[in-house]
Amino acid sequence: MFYALLAVMGAIPATNTTFGFIPIFGNNVWLHGLTALIAAYFGYWMQVSPEEAKNIDTRMV
Repeated sequence: MFYALLAVMGAIPATNTTFGFIPIFGNNVWLHGLTALIAAYFGYWMQVSPEEAKNIDTRMV
């Protein structure tokens, strides 16, 4: 979600400097947008079968 927000803010001229903290220009805009799409795919749309879900180790390493 954060990368998508940065991509949208970089596309708007009034907020493309992120209020003076992070300059978001040119290539950073599409890079953040692409990263947001990849993260959304793996985070929301990629399906995991119940058998695979049982094998996922949830312990912190």
